[in-house]
Amino acid sequence: MIEVLWHTLAARPYVWVFMAAFLATAVPSLGRKRAALFLVTGYIVAFASEFCSIRNGFPYGPYFYRYDNLDPLELVVGGRPPVGSPVGTPAGVPFFDSLSYSFMAYASYMLALFFTAPLFTRDRDLRLADTRANRTSDATWFLATFFMGLLDVIVDPVAFQGDRWFLGKIYGYAEDGAYFHVPFSNQLGWWLVAAVTFYVVLKIDALWIPRDTQRRLPFRALLGPGIWIGCAAFNIIMAFRIGETGLGFSGLYILAPIVALLGARALGAGGRASPEEIAAHERDNPDLC
Repeated sequence: MIEVLWHTLAARPYVWVFMAAFLATAVPSLGRKRAALFLVTGYIVAFASEFCSIRNGFPYGPYFYRYDNLDPLELVVGGRPPVGSPVGTPAGVPFFDSLSYSFMAYASYMLALFFTAPLFTRDRDLRLADTRANRTSDATWFLATFFMGLLDVIVDPVAFQGDRWFLGKIYGYAEDGAYFHVPFSNQLGWWLVAAVTFYVVLKIDALWIPRDTQRRLPFRALLGPGIWIGCAAFNIIMAFRIGETGLGFSGLYILAPIVALLGARALGAGGRASPEEIAAHERDNPDLC
């Protein structure tokens, strides 16, 4: 078991870097219950969607895993096909693959909250004046869904060419796609899965997590968006490193306006939280005062 864990960690080191960043920021700033909610819901919805798609083509379109290209001891939830099975034989889902949805969901959610919750400055610290109302609002759900699907537009074409960097050629599509070999059904599937993930997370948060222990972190408002930008930037850098300049610039064209909007919002575009909004935030989040 320890050997399987080690090989799973060693096979995808960048996933664990982002996962560590997620846990280090989500647990204190959202609370353990909400962090666990993102972790568990993100994983379960992702696993179910991938397990279904490699068998039925829904929601991402027909694709398959190349199990022979995985580390022999890497954890595959649901098992691998029998030795000698044809390429495309459906079996389980690599553990790291579904797990990455959790930190991508958290980062997308916090990026959305940066735009839907009021901001204020105190002690040279940029803070979110978030309340349960704006954390679980339809606007936050919509933006989080949009940002998570948009992140996949950057990530998936780079991951698909993993044989040109250390990820490896671990999956393929039944047909060559129009967007850097990725079919549009994949992006549509991501937006659907993101919408379901955030619907479940926000409903559970609104109904069953009225209070959670939190701890104030410096620049809490920017930590989640920073993970989103970091994940996008990592894949853009990899695109340039493997010589896919068109893919790299495509990612930059997506990332640049997001960064510009973040900067404008941080500098005061849209105004700052009113005293009433700050008071509501402090009532909902006394630990963050």
